[in-house]
Amino acid sequence: MLSEHTRQQVSATAAWVLCASIAMLFAGLTSAMVVRRNMAGDWEGVPLPPLIWVNTSLLIISSLVLHVGWRRSAWILGVAFLTGQAFVWRDLPAAQPGDWFLWVFSLLHAAHTIGGIIALIWAREAAARIYWHFLTGLWIYLMFLFAIWGQA
Repeated sequence: MLSEHTRQQVSATAAWVLCASIAMLFAGLTSAMVVRRNMAGDWEGVPLPPLIWVNTSLLIISSLVLHVGWRRSAWILGVAFLTGQAFVWRDLPAAQPGDWFLWVFSLLHAAHTIGGIIALIWAREAAARIYWHFLTGLWIYLMFLFAIWGQA
């Protein structure tokens, strides 16, 4: 029988492997976005609705409260983030190539955030923390990507 410490270590290692594979997915998509942006002259700036910055703040706060040990508050803020994203998607255009990249990135991140909420509820502490902090960092990266590189 494995000790709890060993189980935590194994879970943390699995979380790092998962994070690495997700990072590879988003790196590939980022590469596709960069190539597409430079491929044709039809790229227009990607509009980032103001609510997306509120949602970003919710995700950052959730990571901070998780860091101090408030796991339940973190996943509740994660649900609030996803709810806010649903409002963003409602008004998000889908006319330009950049718009479609924002859709793909944000929907994929949302799917992984759902997995993160599940992890916060049921997974071992170390694995849940690693995964959730990774998702927060990934979202910050995506916001910088679209705020800087996604513009015309």
